[in-house]
Amino acid sequence: MLRPYAVLGFPAFDLSLVRVGDDWYRGQLETDGSVLCRAMYGTDLGEVVRGT
Repeated sequence: MLRPYAVLGFPAFDLSLVRVGDDWYRGQLETDGSVLCRAMYGTDLGEVVRGT
């Protein structure tokens, strides 16, 4: 279980970005309010948004 510092939600894209420490994770928001993270994308938010 991660303890996020920030969560950015983009419901139109079924995408959530979660920041834990300096790292960003991508995932999707679940109906209970949790986020199912699929992958860690590093510290560069731009790269996370692009999915690279």
